[in-house]
Amino acid sequence: MPRDATILLTQVRAINGFSPNAVAFDTSNAHNTTPLGPLTLKPDVSVYWKGNSPDVKRRKTRIDFSLMEMHVEFKKADTDEAFEDGTATTNHCFEKDTQLGREERGQITAYALAQLSHQFRCFAFSLFITGKFVRFIRWDRAGAVVSSRFDYTEHPLLLAKFFWNYSHSSPQKRGIDTTVTLACFDGHSEDEIRIRRILGLKKSVPLYRYEVPEDDQERARDGSQGHPLTPHYYYGPMPPCLTMSLIGRSTRSLPVVDLNKQDDDEAHVYLKDAWRIDAPPIEKEGDIYRLLHAAKVPHIMPFERGNDVITHGYRTQTQLVALRIWGRSRRALTGHIHYRMVLGVVGRALTSFSSSKVFVSAIHDALIGELMCCACRSDLIPGCTSQPIHGHLRMRISCIATSAQGILSMGLRVAISSIGIYARD
Repeated sequence: MPRDATILLTQVRAINGFSPNAVAFDTSNAHNTTPLGPLTLKPDVSVYWKGNSPDVKRRKTRIDFSLMEMHVEFKKADTDEAFEDGTATTNHCFEKDTQLGREERGQITAYALAQLSHQFRCFAFSLFITGKFVRFIRWDRAGAVVSSRFDYTEHPLLLAKFFWNYSHSSPQKRGIDTTVTLACFDGHSEDEIRIRRILGLKKSVPLYRYEVPEDDQERARDGSQGHPLTPHYYYGPMPPCLTMSLIGRSTRSLPVVDLNKQDDDEAHVYLKDAWRIDAPPIEKEGDIYRLLHAAKVPHIMPFERGNDVITHGYRTQTQLVALRIWGRSRRALTGHIHYRMVLGVVGRALTSFSSSKVFVSAIHDALIGELMCCACRSDLIPGCTSQPIHGHLRMRISCIATSAQGILSMGLRVAISSIGIYARD
């Protein structure tokens, strides 16, 4: 954080001068209303979209990562660098190997993580300024792309164009996942009352509409299901748990409601939002569910629908940059693809079983299902595809419902990596 408040104020005014649709605030001493675990995060400058910024009366004392468009971190001295530029042919580490460099990279990474965790985003931008030098950074679930630094006192147009173009970009080009939006209810509609009743939500909890793509193309083309491009919508709150890693699958899941189903129990389903590994040998999680159901494997979580969320930025780009000669990555990075699916059962804590019989019966059912999954992998089940399932099975007892029937749920890392126990009436 710069020691001279005048420098910071000047930078904020400059950003606002080239951002007609966004507004920058000095938040170097602000109060963070959206923490990330025990971390105290205070970006020097927080940029918000106009009409979507924190309360104007509190803007000098409030940081809201759930609304933030980007952050800008300032360091007063030119030498306070977290990175070290070099030529494409030089064999050196771009990440400056000093205690200060590691601390600064950890700081800006925590800001990016907080933003991506509190929002529905595919990627985000930030700026890192040291003295008169600036770097642009693009963050996604594969890592970060950091530009070479340049002197903005000699090339002010580069910085001005960045903020001008960003201020005139669409939500998708700014990294926002437009497949999740605030639900449009008036507070008294029957649909909203039903959603809150099923999910047990107070009236003050915001509701969101989640768009889930169809994986069954025949069903998508069916007239009763609508146009093939028409998505299916589910309603629920923000995911209850924040992702604590910037890169990787970044799984977020929560119970949601399907308003197309009349029965409340059937309408109460489970949504999972994740970034699956971008590698051809690895199947989509929904495809594995379809395979196991087609093979009549018992006690498998009912799979409703799910597919890649095709929108701008749904496929990470950092791993592609890392392969280029100027990328200067010391190793190959793993790419990810945005994926969303819905399962037909909502479980509850394993510790809430009503009797030892329910507990043991659920474990028994899960073991039977796991054995059948292994048999399917070995092509021992008639009708099972000859293509093996890439991965392994590891049972994880996670939750159970009121009945004694256990149902397997797969958290897929490499096709299948873990099994949780659920149950339905």
